[in-house]
Amino acid sequence: MEQDGSGKKVSWLRKKDYHLLTVGLTTYSSDERFSATHLKHSEDWTLQIKFVQLRDAGVYECQVSTHPPTSIVFHLSVVEARAEISGPPIRYLTPGSTLRLQCRVVQNTEESEYIFWYHDNRMINYDIDRGINVSTEQDFQSSELTIQRTRREHSGNFTCVASNTQPASVLVHIFKEARAEISGPPIRYLTPGSTLRLQCRVVQNTEESEYIFWYHDNRMINYDIDRGINVSTEQDFQSSELTIQRTRREHSGNFTCVASNTQPASVLVHIFKEARAEISGPPIRYLTPGSTLRLQCRVVQNTEESEYIFWYHDNRMINYDIDRGINVSTEQDFQSSELTIQRTRREHSGNFTCVASNTQPASVLVHIFKGDNPAAMYHGHVGGSTKTMQSQLHMIMIIIATGYRIFHTSVYMKIS
Repeated sequence: MEQDGSGKKVSWLRKKDYHLLTVGLTTYSSDERFSATHLKHSEDWTLQIKFVQLRDAGVYECQVSTHPPTSIVFHLSVVEARAEISGPPIRYLTPGSTLRLQCRVVQNTEESEYIFWYHDNRMINYDIDRGINVSTEQDFQSSELTIQRTRREHSGNFTCVASNTQPASVLVHIFKEARAEISGPPIRYLTPGSTLRLQCRVVQNTEESEYIFWYHDNRMINYDIDRGINVSTEQDFQSSELTIQRTRREHSGNFTCVASNTQPASVLVHIFKEARAEISGPPIRYLTPGSTLRLQCRVVQNTEESEYIFWYHDNRMINYDIDRGINVSTEQDFQSSELTIQRTRREHSGNFTCVASNTQPASVLVHIFKGDNPAAMYHGHVGGSTKTMQSQLHMIMIIIATGYRIFHTSVYMKIS
């Protein structure tokens, strides 16, 4: 039967490639997921797609062979139901601390039939004897996993799996006193094309490590040779070196060294272009306690909009340190920013750096002093040194003149 009640043929087409799917109850597609259904004496012709996939989204047309042809267009949207675990994808904890993971199902067109939690490849919904508690809503739309006192054996991959949804995972590291250390400063500034070399070693480790992984932000990069990243690790996993011969702007970000069951170490890398930050005023500031420090920073020669402006005091980011008396006001276009400390204290001494995304940073050195003015002391010292040098130079000229007179008298006597 390939006709409707009026004897006309009914066909289904996929518009994106004009592929004829069905004519009547006959399927013309090689994809067996497509078929047409029709109830006898009914005017409804239904296109059925089994095991729908994301690529099935698009426009479909039902045609009836009238003169002129009659058609109805349908737009199919395919949403992918998935599980989501709130929070960062990597967690670092010390033994005895609490791990709490919350999972929810989103974009689900049907009710889930279950939510299972896995630790690596083991289903753990009922592992109460291992200190794991799972609480799941009756409608299977959310679930919470809790471990009150974590142990090193709880390290690993935790996955939330709901029926007919894409699963979600987090990686958990339970570390002991052993830690990873990256040699050098915690913040690096480089220009595009320069070499980045990071050396990581494991210290205070009573057991051999099983691995050392490097992460760029949240991406594991041990094998990213195609991105110009080379990682060389010792066989005993006690040290590892990451090298990027020719850095690019995309290499900016947080680099983290993670060894098994140890506290990780990180450095922040800024790859900047010709654009730079500028802090108005002298590069060294002298203030007395209780006075006001005001630093104004602007981005110059920037061909692209900046994504952020951060202020650092030594190696600490201070944009939100209101409790330390620091206030930062930044323009919405991230072209300028002002840092203000209304009543400075001696602890505010140090290096203040303005860092805008992908630009060369700018710094000033601030001295909060009490007592004599160090600038005056400095100039006084220079003045004293100058006077001493002038006196020494005068004595040398006298000695040279005296020697010349003695030599000239001796020569005259010999000639006479």
